[in-house]
Amino acid sequence: MTRFLIVLLSLGVASGCSHFISRAPSDETVAHQPLSEASPSGDFVNQSSVRELADYHFTLAEAYSHEGDGARAIEEYRITLVYDPQAVAVRLRLAIEYLRQGLVSESLREGLVAVELDPQHIEAHMFVASVYSLIRTFKKAEEHYYKVVKINPLNAEPLIYIGALYAEQKKYYEAIELFEKAAKVDSSYAHLAYFSVAKVQLVQKNLVLAQKALEKCLSYRADYEEGVLALGQVFEAIDKPEDAIRLYASYQDKFGPSERVAEFMADYLLKLKRYDEALPQYLILARAQPNNLNAKIKVALIYIERKNLKRATEYLEQVLEKSNDSDKVRFYLAALLEESGRMDEAEEHFSRVSPTSEFYQESVAHAAYLRKTRGDLEGALDVLGGAVEAPNASVQNHLIYVSVLEEQERFSEAVSFLKKSTEKFPSESVILYAYGVSVDQSGNFNEGVRILRELLEIDPENIQALNYLAYSFAEKGENLDEAERFALQAMKLKPNDGFISDTYGWVLFKQGRIAESIKVLEKAHLLEKSESVIAEHLADAYYRYQLPEKARLMYESALRAKTTPNQRQKISNKLVELQTHTALQERQPASVP
Repeated sequence: MTRFLIVLLSLGVASGCSHFISRAPSDETVAHQPLSEASPSGDFVNQSSVRELADYHFTLAEAYSHEGDGARAIEEYRITLVYDPQAVAVRLRLAIEYLRQGLVSESLREGLVAVELDPQHIEAHMFVASVYSLIRTFKKAEEHYYKVVKINPLNAEPLIYIGALYAEQKKYYEAIELFEKAAKVDSSYAHLAYFSVAKVQLVQKNLVLAQKALEKCLSYRADYEEGVLALGQVFEAIDKPEDAIRLYASYQDKFGPSERVAEFMADYLLKLKRYDEALPQYLILARAQPNNLNAKIKVALIYIERKNLKRATEYLEQVLEKSNDSDKVRFYLAALLEESGRMDEAEEHFSRVSPTSEFYQESVAHAAYLRKTRGDLEGALDVLGGAVEAPNASVQNHLIYVSVLEEQERFSEAVSFLKKSTEKFPSESVILYAYGVSVDQSGNFNEGVRILRELLEIDPENIQALNYLAYSFAEKGENLDEAERFALQAMKLKPNDGFISDTYGWVLFKQGRIAESIKVLEKAHLLEKSESVIAEHLADAYYRYQLPEKARLMYESALRAKTTPNQRQKISNKLVELQTHTALQERQPASVP
Protein backbone atom coordinates (compact mmCIF):
# COMPACT_ATOMS: atom_id res chain seq x y z
CA MET A 1 0.00 0.00 0.00
CA THR A 2 1.49 3.38 -0.95
CA ARG A 3 1.82 6.31 1.35
CA PHE A 4 -1.15 8.13 -0.19
CA LEU A 5 -3.59 5.73 1.43
CA ILE A 6 -1.65 6.21 4.66
CA VAL A 7 -1.88 10.00 4.27
CA LEU A 8 -5.59 9.77 3.61
CA LEU A 9 -6.34 7.42 6.51
CA SER A 10 -3.87 8.36 9.19
CA LEU A 11 -1.90 11.34 7.85
CA GLY A 12 1.32 9.48 8.65
CA VAL A 13 4.33 9.72 6.31
CA ALA A 14 7.98 8.72 6.36
CA SER A 15 10.35 11.33 7.71
CA GLY A 16 13.32 10.72 5.39
CA CYS A 17 14.24 13.68 3.21
CA SER A 18 17.23 12.64 1.09
CA HIS A 19 15.05 11.75 -1.89
CA PHE A 20 13.54 15.24 -1.84
CA ILE A 21 16.70 17.37 -1.53
CA SER A 22 19.87 15.53 -2.24
CA ARG A 23 22.10 17.58 0.02
CA ALA A 24 19.87 17.52 3.12
CA PRO A 25 21.48 15.97 6.24
CA SER A 26 20.33 12.52 7.30
CA ASP A 27 17.61 12.00 9.94
CA GLU A 28 20.29 10.66 12.29
CA THR A 29 22.19 13.96 12.05
CA VAL A 30 19.06 15.96 12.83
CA ALA A 31 18.00 13.62 15.61
CA HIS A 32 21.31 13.99 17.41
CA GLN A 33 21.40 17.77 17.15
CA PRO A 34 19.05 19.69 19.51
CA LEU A 35 16.77 21.95 17.50
CA SER A 36 17.65 24.92 19.70
CA GLU A 37 21.30 24.54 18.66
CA ALA A 38 20.64 23.70 15.03
CA SER A 39 21.16 27.20 13.63
CA PRO A 40 23.89 28.32 11.28
CA SER A 41 26.57 30.63 12.45
CA GLY A 42 26.89 34.06 10.99
CA ASP A 43 29.82 32.93 8.86
CA PHE A 44 27.82 30.00 7.56
CA VAL A 45 24.94 32.30 6.56
CA ASN A 46 27.27 34.70 4.84
CA GLN A 47 29.07 32.01 2.90
CA SER A 48 26.33 29.50 2.22
CA SER A 49 24.61 29.17 -1.11
CA VAL A 50 20.87 29.40 -1.61
CA ARG A 51 20.83 25.61 -2.03
CA GLU A 52 22.53 25.08 1.31
CA LEU A 53 20.02 27.37 3.03
CA ALA A 54 17.13 25.49 1.43
CA ASP A 55 18.65 22.19 2.58
CA TYR A 56 19.16 23.54 6.08
CA HIS A 57 15.57 24.77 6.55
CA PHE A 58 14.17 21.61 4.99
CA THR A 59 16.16 19.53 7.48
CA LEU A 60 14.74 21.56 10.35
CA ALA A 61 11.22 21.16 8.95
CA GLU A 62 11.63 17.39 8.75
CA ALA A 63 12.91 17.24 12.32
CA TYR A 64 10.05 19.36 13.66
CA SER A 65 7.58 17.22 11.72
CA HIS A 66 9.10 14.06 13.15
CA GLU A 67 8.79 15.49 16.68
CA GLY A 68 5.12 16.38 16.09
CA ASP A 69 5.65 20.15 16.12
CA GLY A 70 3.49 20.86 13.08
CA ALA A 71 3.40 24.64 13.39
CA ARG A 72 7.21 25.00 13.35
CA ALA A 73 7.52 22.37 10.62
CA ILE A 74 5.15 24.40 8.42
CA GLU A 75 7.16 27.55 9.11
CA GLU A 76 10.42 25.87 8.06
CA TYR A 77 8.90 24.30 4.93
CA ARG A 78 7.64 27.73 3.90
CA ILE A 79 11.10 29.26 4.44
CA THR A 80 12.58 26.44 2.35
CA LEU A 81 10.24 27.44 -0.48
CA VAL A 82 11.48 31.04 -0.26
CA TYR A 83 14.91 29.73 -1.30
CA ASP A 84 13.62 27.03 -3.66
CA PRO A 85 10.06 27.88 -4.79
CA GLN A 86 10.15 25.32 -7.61
CA ALA A 87 10.71 22.31 -5.29
CA VAL A 88 7.68 20.10 -5.87
CA ALA A 89 8.73 17.62 -3.19
CA VAL A 90 8.85 20.40 -0.58
CA ARG A 91 5.39 21.60 -1.67
CA LEU A 92 4.10 18.11 -1.07
CA ARG A 93 5.71 17.87 2.36
CA LEU A 94 4.17 21.24 3.27
CA ALA A 95 0.78 20.09 1.95
CA ILE A 96 0.97 16.92 4.02
CA GLU A 97 1.87 18.90 7.16
CA TYR A 98 -1.06 21.26 6.58
CA LEU A 99 -3.35 18.24 6.29
CA ARG A 100 -1.99 16.84 9.54
CA GLN A 101 -2.96 20.09 11.23
CA GLY A 102 -6.46 19.98 9.75
CA LEU A 103 -5.80 22.88 7.39
CA VAL A 104 -7.42 21.27 4.38
CA SER A 105 -7.72 24.36 2.17
CA GLU A 106 -4.06 25.25 2.64
CA SER A 107 -3.06 21.65 2.01
CA LEU A 108 -5.04 21.53 -1.22
CA ARG A 109 -3.60 24.87 -2.34
CA GLU A 110 -0.01 23.64 -2.00
CA GLY A 111 -0.84 20.36 -3.70
CA LEU A 112 -2.33 22.20 -6.67
CA VAL A 113 0.77 24.40 -6.91
CA ALA A 114 2.86 21.21 -6.97
CA VAL A 115 0.94 19.72 -9.92
CA GLU A 116 1.08 23.07 -11.72
CA LEU A 117 4.88 23.13 -11.31
CA ASP A 118 5.20 19.55 -12.55
CA PRO A 119 2.10 18.25 -14.39
CA GLN A 120 3.79 14.84 -14.76
CA HIS A 121 4.41 14.40 -11.02
CA ILE A 122 2.45 11.28 -10.07
CA GLU A 123 2.76 11.70 -6.30
CA ALA A 124 1.47 15.27 -6.50
CA HIS A 125 -1.62 14.24 -8.48
CA MET A 126 -2.26 11.33 -6.13
CA PHE A 127 -2.06 13.61 -3.11
CA VAL A 128 -4.37 16.25 -4.60
CA ALA A 129 -6.87 13.52 -5.55
CA SER A 130 -6.76 12.13 -2.01
CA VAL A 131 -7.56 15.55 -0.53
CA TYR A 132 -10.44 16.07 -2.96
CA SER A 133 -11.74 12.63 -1.90
CA LEU A 134 -11.46 13.66 1.72
CA ILE A 135 -13.69 16.70 1.15
CA ARG A 136 -15.99 14.61 -1.07
CA THR A 137 -15.28 16.57 -4.23
CA PHE A 138 -15.37 13.37 -6.20
CA LYS A 139 -15.28 14.79 -9.74
CA LYS A 140 -12.04 16.68 -9.09
CA ALA A 141 -10.52 13.67 -7.34
CA GLU A 142 -11.38 11.48 -10.32
CA GLU A 143 -9.77 13.95 -12.74
CA HIS A 144 -6.45 13.84 -10.91
CA TYR A 145 -6.46 10.05 -10.55
CA TYR A 146 -7.09 9.75 -14.30
CA LYS A 147 -4.15 12.10 -14.97
CA VAL A 148 -1.98 9.55 -13.16
CA VAL A 149 -3.44 6.79 -15.34
CA LYS A 150 -2.58 8.84 -18.44
CA ILE A 151 0.99 9.41 -17.22
CA ASN A 152 1.46 5.73 -16.38
CA PRO A 153 -1.20 3.39 -17.79
CA LEU A 154 0.39 0.47 -15.95
CA ASN A 155 -0.22 2.03 -12.53
CA ALA A 156 -3.11 0.12 -10.93
CA GLU A 157 -3.32 2.21 -7.77
CA PRO A 158 -5.31 5.17 -9.19
CA LEU A 159 -7.77 2.74 -10.77
CA ILE A 160 -8.51 1.28 -7.33
CA TYR A 161 -9.01 4.75 -5.89
CA ILE A 162 -11.35 5.77 -8.72
CA GLY A 163 -13.29 2.56 -8.12
CA ALA A 164 -13.56 3.50 -4.44
CA LEU A 165 -14.92 6.92 -5.45
CA TYR A 166 -17.56 5.25 -7.62
CA ALA A 167 -18.50 2.87 -4.80
CA GLU A 168 -18.88 5.84 -2.45
CA GLN A 169 -21.33 7.32 -4.95
CA LYS A 170 -23.17 3.98 -5.25
CA LYS A 171 -21.98 3.48 -8.83
CA TYR A 172 -21.31 -0.14 -8.02
CA TYR A 173 -21.12 -1.59 -11.51
CA GLU A 174 -18.55 1.01 -12.66
CA ALA A 175 -16.57 0.50 -9.44
CA ILE A 176 -16.30 -3.26 -9.95
CA GLU A 177 -15.22 -2.77 -13.58
CA LEU A 178 -12.34 -0.54 -12.45
CA PHE A 179 -11.26 -2.88 -9.66
CA GLU A 180 -11.12 -5.79 -12.10
CA LYS A 181 -9.21 -3.66 -14.60
CA ALA A 182 -6.69 -2.77 -11.89
CA ALA A 183 -6.12 -6.46 -11.18
CA LYS A 184 -5.29 -7.05 -14.85
CA VAL A 185 -3.03 -3.99 -15.10
CA ASP A 186 -0.80 -4.99 -12.18
CA SER A 187 -1.17 -8.38 -10.50
CA SER A 188 0.66 -7.11 -7.40
CA TYR A 189 -2.50 -5.08 -6.71
CA ALA A 190 -4.90 -7.90 -7.59
CA HIS A 191 -5.54 -8.91 -3.97
CA LEU A 192 -6.53 -5.31 -3.10
CA ALA A 193 -8.62 -5.03 -6.25
CA TYR A 194 -10.68 -8.15 -5.53
CA PHE A 195 -10.94 -7.23 -1.85
CA SER A 196 -12.49 -3.95 -3.02
CA VAL A 197 -14.88 -5.88 -5.29
CA ALA A 198 -15.93 -7.94 -2.27
CA LYS A 199 -16.62 -4.82 -0.20
CA VAL A 200 -18.90 -3.49 -2.93
CA GLN A 201 -20.75 -6.81 -3.06
CA LEU A 202 -21.12 -6.83 0.71
CA VAL A 203 -22.62 -3.33 0.67
CA GLN A 204 -25.20 -4.71 -1.75
CA LYS A 205 -25.65 -7.82 0.45
CA ASN A 206 -24.47 -10.11 -2.38
CA LEU A 207 -22.80 -12.58 -0.05
CA VAL A 208 -22.17 -15.29 -2.65
CA LEU A 209 -20.47 -12.85 -5.03
CA ALA A 210 -18.53 -11.37 -2.11
CA GLN A 211 -17.31 -14.87 -1.23
CA LYS A 212 -16.08 -15.45 -4.79
CA ALA A 213 -14.27 -12.10 -4.86
CA LEU A 214 -12.56 -12.78 -1.52
CA GLU A 215 -11.50 -16.24 -2.60
CA LYS A 216 -9.95 -14.68 -5.70
CA CYS A 217 -8.29 -12.04 -3.49
CA LEU A 218 -6.65 -14.76 -1.38
CA SER A 219 -5.61 -16.73 -4.47
CA TYR A 220 -3.30 -13.81 -5.27
CA ARG A 221 -2.10 -13.30 -1.73
CA ALA A 222 -2.96 -15.99 0.79
CA ASP A 223 -1.41 -14.07 3.72
CA TYR A 224 -3.66 -11.00 3.27
CA GLU A 225 -5.15 -10.80 6.74
CA GLU A 226 -7.99 -8.41 5.90
CA GLY A 227 -9.14 -10.76 3.16
CA VAL A 228 -9.07 -13.76 5.50
CA LEU A 229 -11.10 -11.96 8.16
CA ALA A 230 -13.65 -10.71 5.63
CA LEU A 231 -14.08 -14.15 4.04
CA GLY A 232 -14.41 -15.73 7.48
CA GLN A 233 -17.20 -13.31 8.34
CA VAL A 234 -18.96 -14.09 5.06
CA PHE A 235 -18.79 -17.81 5.90
CA GLU A 236 -20.25 -17.01 9.32
CA ALA A 237 -23.05 -14.95 7.75
CA ILE A 238 -24.05 -17.70 5.29
CA ASP A 239 -23.95 -20.29 8.08
CA LYS A 240 -20.83 -22.17 7.03
CA PRO A 241 -19.13 -22.42 10.42
CA GLU A 242 -16.71 -25.19 9.46
CA ASP A 243 -15.46 -23.24 6.44
CA ALA A 244 -14.90 -20.16 8.61
CA ILE A 245 -13.04 -22.08 11.31
CA ARG A 246 -10.96 -24.01 8.77
CA LEU A 247 -9.99 -20.71 7.09
CA TYR A 248 -8.96 -19.06 10.36
CA ALA A 249 -7.05 -22.15 11.53
CA SER A 250 -5.23 -22.51 8.21
CA TYR A 251 -4.10 -18.89 8.37
CA GLN A 252 -2.84 -19.32 11.92
CA ASP A 253 -0.91 -22.47 10.96
CA LYS A 254 0.71 -20.97 7.86
CA PHE A 255 1.21 -17.32 8.75
CA GLY A 256 0.36 -16.88 12.41
CA PRO A 257 -0.16 -16.55 15.16
CA SER A 258 -2.08 -13.40 14.29
CA GLU A 259 -3.71 -11.54 17.16
CA ARG A 260 -6.59 -10.27 15.01
CA VAL A 261 -7.35 -13.66 13.52
CA ALA A 262 -7.10 -15.16 17.00
CA GLU A 263 -9.68 -12.66 18.25
CA PHE A 264 -12.14 -13.29 15.39
CA MET A 265 -11.70 -17.06 15.59
CA ALA A 266 -11.96 -17.21 19.37
CA ASP A 267 -15.10 -15.06 19.54
CA TYR A 268 -16.79 -17.15 16.86
CA LEU A 269 -15.85 -20.43 18.54
CA LEU A 270 -17.12 -19.05 21.85
CA LYS A 271 -20.41 -18.16 20.17
CA LEU A 272 -20.62 -21.76 18.94
CA LYS A 273 -19.78 -22.95 22.48
CA ARG A 274 -16.70 -24.78 21.19
CA TYR A 275 -14.72 -23.80 24.24
CA ASP A 276 -11.76 -26.16 23.87
CA GLU A 277 -10.98 -24.74 20.43
CA ALA A 278 -11.52 -21.14 21.51
CA LEU A 279 -9.20 -21.34 24.51
CA PRO A 280 -5.85 -21.49 22.61
CA GLN A 281 -6.83 -18.44 20.56
CA TYR A 282 -7.76 -16.41 23.64
CA LEU A 283 -4.47 -17.45 25.23
CA ILE A 284 -2.65 -16.08 22.15
CA LEU A 285 -4.42 -12.76 22.76
CA ALA A 286 -3.87 -12.77 26.51
CA ARG A 287 -0.11 -13.39 26.10
CA ALA A 288 0.37 -10.93 23.25
CA GLN A 289 -1.73 -8.18 24.83
CA PRO A 290 -1.08 -8.04 28.59
CA ASN A 291 -3.60 -5.21 29.00
CA ASN A 292 -6.39 -7.01 27.13
CA LEU A 293 -8.59 -7.74 30.13
CA ASN A 294 -11.46 -8.86 27.93
CA ALA A 295 -9.42 -11.74 26.51
CA LYS A 296 -8.25 -12.75 29.96
CA ILE A 297 -11.76 -12.75 31.35
CA LYS A 298 -12.95 -14.90 28.45
CA VAL A 299 -10.15 -17.36 29.23
CA ALA A 300 -11.48 -17.53 32.79
CA LEU A 301 -15.04 -17.96 31.55
CA ILE A 302 -14.00 -20.89 29.37
CA TYR A 303 -12.40 -22.52 32.38
CA ILE A 304 -15.72 -22.05 34.18
CA GLU A 305 -17.63 -23.64 31.27
CA ARG A 306 -15.24 -26.59 31.34
CA LYS A 307 -16.08 -27.00 35.03
CA ASN A 308 -12.49 -26.25 35.95
CA LEU A 309 -13.48 -23.85 38.71
CA LYS A 310 -10.13 -24.06 40.45
CA ARG A 311 -8.26 -22.97 37.32
CA ALA A 312 -10.83 -20.26 36.61
CA THR A 313 -10.47 -18.90 40.15
CA GLU A 314 -6.69 -18.92 39.95
CA TYR A 315 -6.72 -17.20 36.59
CA LEU A 316 -9.14 -14.48 37.72
CA GLU A 317 -7.11 -13.90 40.87
CA GLN A 318 -4.02 -13.43 38.72
CA VAL A 319 -5.88 -10.95 36.51
CA LEU A 320 -7.20 -8.99 39.49
CA GLU A 321 -3.80 -9.05 41.16
CA LYS A 322 -2.07 -7.61 38.10
CA SER A 323 -4.80 -5.10 37.31
CA ASN A 324 -4.96 -1.76 39.05
CA ASP A 325 -8.56 -1.41 37.93
CA SER A 326 -10.52 -4.23 39.52
CA ASP A 327 -13.81 -2.49 38.67
CA LYS A 328 -12.99 -2.87 35.00
CA VAL A 329 -12.28 -6.57 35.48
CA ARG A 330 -15.52 -7.05 37.42
CA PHE A 331 -17.53 -5.15 34.82
CA TYR A 332 -16.23 -7.25 31.93
CA LEU A 333 -16.63 -10.45 33.89
CA ALA A 334 -20.22 -9.51 34.79
CA ALA A 335 -21.00 -8.67 31.16
CA LEU A 336 -19.68 -12.04 30.02
CA LEU A 337 -21.59 -13.85 32.73
CA GLU A 338 -24.76 -12.05 31.61
CA GLU A 339 -24.04 -13.01 28.00
CA SER A 340 -23.61 -16.63 28.98
CA GLY A 341 -26.90 -16.70 30.92
CA ARG A 342 -25.42 -16.63 34.44
CA MET A 343 -27.71 -13.79 35.50
CA ASP A 344 -27.40 -14.03 39.31
CA GLU A 345 -23.61 -14.07 39.18
CA ALA A 346 -23.62 -11.23 36.65
CA GLU A 347 -25.83 -9.07 38.86
CA GLU A 348 -23.60 -9.71 41.87
CA HIS A 349 -20.50 -8.50 40.01
CA PHE A 350 -22.29 -5.49 38.53
CA SER A 351 -23.43 -4.46 42.01
CA ARG A 352 -19.83 -4.60 43.31
CA VAL A 353 -18.58 -1.94 40.91
CA SER A 354 -17.70 1.20 42.87
CA PRO A 355 -19.79 4.38 42.45
CA THR A 356 -16.54 6.22 41.68
CA SER A 357 -15.71 3.93 38.77
CA GLU A 358 -16.15 4.96 35.14
CA PHE A 359 -18.07 1.68 34.75
CA TYR A 360 -20.55 2.45 37.54
CA GLN A 361 -23.39 3.94 35.48
CA GLU A 362 -23.32 1.15 32.91
CA SER A 363 -23.05 -1.48 35.65
CA VAL A 364 -26.16 -0.03 37.29
CA ALA A 365 -27.97 -0.14 33.94
CA HIS A 366 -27.18 -3.85 33.58
CA ALA A 367 -28.08 -4.67 37.17
CA ALA A 368 -31.40 -2.80 36.89
CA TYR A 369 -32.19 -4.50 33.60
CA LEU A 370 -31.52 -7.94 35.11
CA ARG A 371 -33.88 -7.20 38.03
CA LYS A 372 -36.50 -5.81 35.69
CA THR A 373 -36.43 -8.88 33.42
CA ARG A 374 -37.08 -11.18 36.35
CA GLY A 375 -40.01 -9.03 37.48
CA ASP A 376 -38.36 -7.29 40.43
CA LEU A 377 -39.40 -3.76 39.49
CA GLU A 378 -38.94 -2.27 42.95
CA GLY A 379 -35.49 -3.84 43.11
CA ALA A 380 -34.65 -2.22 39.76
CA LEU A 381 -35.70 1.20 41.10
CA ASP A 382 -33.59 0.66 44.21
CA VAL A 383 -30.52 -0.10 42.11
CA LEU A 384 -31.12 2.94 39.92
CA GLY A 385 -31.92 5.36 42.76
CA GLY A 386 -28.39 6.47 43.58
CA ALA A 387 -27.18 6.39 40.00
CA VAL A 388 -29.81 8.78 38.61
CA GLU A 389 -29.05 11.33 41.32
CA ALA A 390 -25.29 11.19 40.77
CA PRO A 391 -23.57 14.18 39.09
CA ASN A 392 -22.38 11.89 36.29
CA ALA A 393 -25.78 10.23 35.84
CA SER A 394 -26.32 8.73 32.39
CA VAL A 395 -29.23 9.38 30.04
CA GLN A 396 -29.60 5.63 29.74
CA ASN A 397 -30.28 5.17 33.44
CA HIS A 398 -32.81 8.01 33.50
CA LEU A 399 -34.70 6.32 30.67
CA ILE A 400 -34.56 2.91 32.36
CA TYR A 401 -35.87 4.47 35.59
CA VAL A 402 -38.82 5.96 33.70
CA SER A 403 -39.53 2.69 31.88
CA VAL A 404 -39.81 0.89 35.23
CA LEU A 405 -42.19 3.54 36.60
CA GLU A 406 -44.34 3.29 33.49
CA GLU A 407 -44.37 -0.49 33.67
CA GLN A 408 -45.79 -0.05 37.19
CA GLU A 409 -48.30 2.43 35.70
CA ARG A 410 -46.92 5.18 37.92
CA PHE A 411 -47.33 7.70 35.12
CA SER A 412 -47.51 10.89 37.19
CA GLU A 413 -44.21 9.99 38.90
CA ALA A 414 -42.66 9.25 35.50
CA VAL A 415 -43.74 12.68 34.23
CA SER A 416 -42.33 14.47 37.28
CA PHE A 417 -39.06 12.58 37.00
CA LEU A 418 -38.70 13.29 33.28
CA LYS A 419 -39.39 16.98 33.81
CA LYS A 420 -36.30 17.06 36.07
CA SER A 421 -34.42 14.98 33.48
CA THR A 422 -35.05 17.63 30.80
CA GLU A 423 -33.44 20.17 33.10
CA LYS A 424 -30.47 17.90 33.74
CA PHE A 425 -30.04 16.98 30.06
CA PRO A 426 -31.38 20.03 28.17
CA SER A 427 -29.69 19.09 24.88
CA GLU A 428 -30.79 15.43 24.79
CA SER A 429 -33.58 14.92 22.25
CA VAL A 430 -34.25 11.42 23.55
CA ILE A 431 -35.12 12.81 26.99
CA LEU A 432 -37.49 15.44 25.60
CA TYR A 433 -39.12 12.76 23.44
CA ALA A 434 -39.59 10.48 26.45
CA TYR A 435 -41.04 13.40 28.40
CA GLY A 436 -43.62 14.17 25.69
CA VAL A 437 -44.65 10.51 25.40
CA SER A 438 -44.88 10.14 29.17
CA VAL A 439 -47.07 13.23 29.46
CA ASP A 440 -49.38 11.83 26.76
CA GLN A 441 -49.58 8.43 28.45
CA SER A 442 -50.41 10.10 31.74
CA GLY A 443 -53.61 11.37 30.11
CA ASN A 444 -52.58 14.85 28.97
CA PHE A 445 -52.59 14.36 25.20
CA ASN A 446 -52.51 18.04 24.21
CA GLU A 447 -49.55 18.82 26.46
CA GLY A 448 -47.70 15.74 25.17
CA VAL A 449 -48.29 16.92 21.61
CA ARG A 450 -47.04 20.41 22.52
CA ILE A 451 -43.79 18.97 23.92
CA LEU A 452 -43.22 16.80 20.87
CA ARG A 453 -43.89 19.73 18.56
CA GLU A 454 -41.29 21.67 20.56
CA LEU A 455 -38.87 18.80 19.98
CA LEU A 456 -39.49 18.93 16.22
CA GLU A 457 -38.70 22.64 16.22
CA ILE A 458 -35.32 21.79 17.76
CA ASP A 459 -34.79 18.59 15.77
CA PRO A 460 -37.02 18.57 12.64
CA GLU A 461 -35.79 15.13 11.60
CA ASN A 462 -36.47 13.37 14.88
CA ILE A 463 -37.94 10.15 13.50
CA GLN A 464 -39.41 9.00 16.80
CA ALA A 465 -41.34 12.23 17.33
CA LEU A 466 -42.60 12.31 13.73
CA ASN A 467 -43.79 8.73 13.93
CA TYR A 468 -45.35 9.07 17.38
CA LEU A 469 -47.33 12.18 16.48
CA ALA A 470 -48.50 10.70 13.18
CA TYR A 471 -49.67 7.49 14.85
CA SER A 472 -51.30 9.33 17.76
CA PHE A 473 -53.25 11.59 15.41
CA ALA A 474 -54.33 8.56 13.37
CA GLU A 475 -55.51 6.73 16.48
CA LYS A 476 -57.61 9.74 17.46
CA GLY A 477 -58.77 10.37 13.89
CA GLU A 478 -57.69 14.01 13.97
CA ASN A 479 -55.14 16.19 12.17
CA LEU A 480 -54.92 13.44 9.52
CA ASP A 481 -53.34 15.66 6.86
CA GLU A 482 -50.59 16.64 9.28
CA ALA A 483 -50.29 13.01 10.38
CA GLU A 484 -49.75 11.99 6.75
CA ARG A 485 -47.06 14.66 6.34
CA PHE A 486 -45.25 13.53 9.50
CA ALA A 487 -45.44 9.85 8.53
CA LEU A 488 -44.14 10.50 5.02
CA GLN A 489 -41.25 12.54 6.41
CA ALA A 490 -40.36 9.71 8.80
CA MET A 491 -40.56 7.17 5.96
CA LYS A 492 -38.25 9.29 3.85
CA LEU A 493 -35.70 9.30 6.67
CA LYS A 494 -36.08 5.57 7.36
CA PRO A 495 -37.77 3.91 4.39
CA ASN A 496 -37.42 0.27 5.45
CA ASP A 497 -38.76 0.54 8.98
CA GLY A 498 -41.81 -1.67 9.45
CA PHE A 499 -43.26 0.38 12.31
CA ILE A 500 -43.06 3.66 10.40
CA SER A 501 -44.62 2.01 7.34
CA ASP A 502 -47.39 0.74 9.63
CA THR A 503 -48.00 4.29 10.88
CA TYR A 504 -48.32 5.63 7.35
CA GLY A 505 -50.58 2.77 6.34
CA TRP A 506 -52.76 3.35 9.39
CA VAL A 507 -53.04 7.07 8.58
CA LEU A 508 -54.20 6.16 5.06
CA PHE A 509 -56.71 3.72 6.56
CA LYS A 510 -58.11 6.42 8.82
CA GLN A 511 -58.41 8.73 5.82
CA GLY A 512 -60.55 6.10 4.10
CA ARG A 513 -57.88 5.37 1.44
CA ILE A 514 -58.18 1.64 2.04
CA ALA A 515 -56.62 0.30 -1.17
CA GLU A 516 -53.55 2.52 -0.66
CA SER A 517 -53.33 1.54 2.99
CA ILE A 518 -53.26 -2.17 2.10
CA LYS A 519 -50.18 -1.74 -0.08
CA VAL A 520 -48.30 0.10 2.67
CA LEU A 521 -49.45 -2.21 5.47
CA GLU A 522 -48.45 -5.28 3.47
CA LYS A 523 -44.95 -3.85 3.20
CA ALA A 524 -44.94 -3.13 6.95
CA HIS A 525 -46.02 -6.71 7.67
CA LEU A 526 -43.25 -8.10 5.47
CA LEU A 527 -40.74 -6.03 7.41
CA GLU A 528 -42.12 -6.97 10.85
CA LYS A 529 -43.93 -10.29 10.49
CA SER A 530 -43.91 -11.02 14.21
CA GLU A 531 -45.53 -7.72 15.23
CA SER A 532 -49.12 -8.28 16.31
CA VAL A 533 -50.36 -4.68 15.92
CA ILE A 534 -49.16 -4.47 12.31
CA ALA A 535 -50.89 -7.75 11.45
CA GLU A 536 -54.06 -6.47 13.12
CA HIS A 537 -53.99 -3.24 11.12
CA LEU A 538 -53.54 -5.15 7.87
CA ALA A 539 -56.42 -7.46 8.82
CA ASP A 540 -58.63 -4.41 9.51
CA ALA A 541 -57.79 -3.05 6.05
CA TYR A 542 -58.57 -6.39 4.39
CA TYR A 543 -61.87 -6.57 6.27
CA ARG A 544 -62.82 -3.03 5.27
CA TYR A 545 -61.91 -3.82 1.65
CA GLN A 546 -64.21 -6.89 1.77
CA LEU A 547 -61.48 -9.50 1.67
CA PRO A 548 -62.80 -11.64 4.54
CA GLU A 549 -60.58 -14.69 4.03
CA LYS A 550 -57.39 -12.58 3.95
CA ALA A 551 -58.65 -10.69 7.00
CA ARG A 552 -59.29 -13.93 8.90
CA LEU A 553 -55.81 -15.30 8.18
CA MET A 554 -54.19 -12.04 9.23
CA TYR A 555 -56.19 -11.79 12.49
CA GLU A 556 -55.08 -15.33 13.28
CA SER A 557 -51.49 -14.33 12.51
CA ALA A 558 -51.88 -11.40 14.92
CA LEU A 559 -53.09 -13.75 17.64
CA ARG A 560 -50.10 -16.04 17.15
CA ALA A 561 -47.70 -13.14 17.64
CA LYS A 562 -46.62 -11.91 21.04
CA THR A 563 -49.26 -9.59 22.45
CA THR A 564 -50.81 -8.25 25.65
CA PRO A 565 -53.96 -9.85 27.13
CA ASN A 566 -56.05 -6.76 26.32
CA GLN A 567 -54.86 -6.63 22.74
CA ARG A 568 -55.41 -10.36 22.37
CA GLN A 569 -59.02 -9.99 23.53
CA LYS A 570 -59.58 -7.11 21.11
CA ILE A 571 -58.25 -9.14 18.16
CA SER A 572 -60.34 -12.16 19.20
CA ASN A 573 -63.46 -9.98 19.26
CA LYS A 574 -62.68 -8.71 15.76
CA LEU A 575 -62.22 -12.25 14.52
CA VAL A 576 -65.58 -13.32 15.99
CA GLU A 577 -67.24 -10.29 14.41
CA LEU A 578 -65.69 -11.16 11.05
CA GLN A 579 -66.81 -14.79 11.25
CA THR A 580 -70.34 -13.77 12.28
CA HIS A 581 -70.58 -11.24 9.47
CA THR A 582 -69.30 -13.79 6.93
CA ALA A 583 -71.76 -16.43 8.15
CA LEU A 584 -74.70 -14.00 7.88
CA GLN A 585 -73.74 -13.13 4.32
CA GLU A 586 -73.52 -16.80 3.40
CA ARG A 587 -77.07 -17.42 4.78
CA GLN A 588 -78.67 -14.53 2.89
CA PRO A 589 -81.01 -15.68 0.07
CA ALA A 590 -80.20 -14.85 -3.51
CA SER A 591 -81.82 -11.60 -4.62
CA VAL A 592 -85.02 -11.91 -6.63
CA PRO A 593 -84.68 -10.52 -10.16
